[in-house]
Amino acid sequence: MYVFKLIDVIIQGVSLLNALLLLIVFRASGYFYWITFGLVIWIVITSIIDLFINKNKTLLRKMVLIFLGALLILFGFLYFSSTSMGIINFYFRILSMVFISIYFLTSILELNSLQKSGKESLDF
Repeated sequence: MYVFKLIDVIIQGVSLLNALLLLIVFRASGYFYWITFGLVIWIVITSIIDLFINKNKTLLRKMVLIFLGALLILFGFLYFSSTSMGIINFYFRILSMVFISIYFLTSILELNSLQKSGKESLDF
């Protein structure tokens, strides 16, 4: 489990750092949008995998999963109710950054709790 969380945190951190670097330095908002979109897809995939692998979930993880489910239902409802894509993208940009930040912090906290428990170690 520790290796899975470590890979998850590394992919999230590198992707978020690259997206912010492209936005701040090069003002490439299109790349920023697509990287955050890919990161949200990655978070959905890892959350589904985490549901099946990790049996004991923390309260913070449960709240993040409920928040993710609510966002997916909201965007699905907006998409199928003929809302324009401009409005959906406006809300997606704001809410995705909030969600990515919360999920990244949750992953780091879970990684630290796994490391402190001493159950998992990468020493050879």
